Amino acid sequence: MKNTLLEKITTVIVFVLTINMYSYSQISAKICLTQQEITGILGTSDVKLVFINNDTMYYVDFSQSAPQITALTQIRNAIAPVISPDGSKVTYAVATNNLEYNASSSVAWVCDLSDSGMPVKVADPGYIPRFVKNSATTSIIYSTCGKKTTGKEHIWDGCGSTLQRTLNGNTVSSAQSVWDGGSYNGGISWDNNYISTAESSPGAYIKNINDSNKPDTLHKFKVTKSATGADTFITGQVCNLSSSSSRIFPNTVLYIDFSSSIFTETGCTTPTGLGTWGIHSRIFLSAISGVICYYDVPHDGIVSNPIGAGEATAKEWDYPEWSNNPYYAISTIQVARLWYSSSTYNDIYMNEGIYCINLKDSTYHKIIETTDTSMTSTTNFQWPWLWIKTGSDFQEDSTWLSSGSPVRRTFNNKKSSGSISFDGHTVISDKPIVSIKIYSLRGELLKNINPSHAFSYKLKFSNSKIFNSGIFCIRVENSEKIISNILFCNKLSN
Repeated sequence: MKNTLLEKITTVIVFVLTINMYSYSQISAKICLTQQEITGILGTSDVKLVFINNDTMYYVDFSQSAPQITALTQIRNAIAPVISPDGSKVTYAVATNNLEYNASSSVAWVCDLSDSGMPVKVADPGYIPRFVKNSATTSIIYSTCGKKTTGKEHIWDGCGSTLQRTLNGNTVSSAQSVWDGGSYNGGISWDNNYISTAESSPGAYIKNINDSNKPDTLHKFKVTKSATGADTFITGQVCNLSSSSSRIFPNTVLYIDFSSSIFTETGCTTPTGLGTWGIHSRIFLSAISGVICYYDVPHDGIVSNPIGAGEATAKEWDYPEWSNNPYYAISTIQVARLWYSSSTYNDIYMNEGIYCINLKDSTYHKIIETTDTSMTSTTNFQWPWLWIKTGSDFQEDSTWLSSGSPVRRTFNNKKSSGSISFDGHTVISDKPIVSIKIYSLRGELLKNINPSHAFSYKLKFSNSKIFNSGIFCIRVENSEKIISNILFCNKLSN
């Protein structure tokens, strides 16, 4: 009788554990880049990625020979994860209704970045915790207020405070003040002088903690009233703001906004040089002086479903974050799909891919994508964060971030087969590349490249006068005899 009961208990325990592991580990997603490709793009395979899907946090360690998507099984209901400067830990918040802004309560946590890591409480309340990028110790900065209080227009205006705690193993120190005058949730700059924030109201804000002045307002544009011709200023609403990782440009931030419609709706012209853009269709990199550059959502790279059966109708950025390396950012891409069911068309919005963005040369690389684009798909990537090992000897290019940087635009891949892609700078293939040939539209062979069976090859158009401007055909062949013909428009403009 005892043996039978023990067997039953053991069976129940195994069953519960199996269900528990299944609920955490199953995700309809795949890694799009090999370790070799990651190395070719980022210069190292010592790269880690975290993200949230269905209240579970996942991570990928590309330093492993066969990178896998692994669930952090001890973490649930997390938002806004950030990896520590040494790549060993992740900090995150557990907030009311998973809200990044306007959460009525939030607790900050930290955990080892491994499937066996156990969470340690950092602060309660603790909103949007982030690691201090440049510190001799492992320190976490966070705020104590998530939404503005009665009589206040902004959380930075006297709502709570911005604090910092230091970790020693799993021991968390007492709180130290970073700024007592309000809450800032965008983190702190590399030089530890600037804190920044965005909230559910117009504007983004950056504050020099060494003075008592009010913060500077970002995403504020000087425009002209169409009816009178008078100059005026318009401030756009901003979200998903993160502070600078640049060693040279510390008073800069990265974020998305809610489209250029704010200008036409208020009877104004659009800002000079920026044109028009849609909701979350553009990632901005801005300083106190204004917008420095921007990165439009890519037009290709998503699974195409038939009309009425999940046809992709729109795309936008979601949850962008500046990496610890100043040259890179990470973001999900939300796809709107149109479904026809029960005599009704319905739009369903899901974040189907995670992209690495090279802020220096404006190239994009898909790292993770969903494998389920059905109407019942539950794959919805949120809050990604990218860590790239960046040594103490890293020397940042002092000219990489300037408003005069050239803009490079590409056509979509018009005719392709297999896994060959081109983002305007780099050809990437899932098999070794045998040849790359560049033709003029007249059919003249301009250049024949032997990539030595590399999986990626960066084309250096700027080094040759014949490629300064124009439309070209790039013909790529890999070792599997898969050929891709790509139309490319190379237009440089200041």
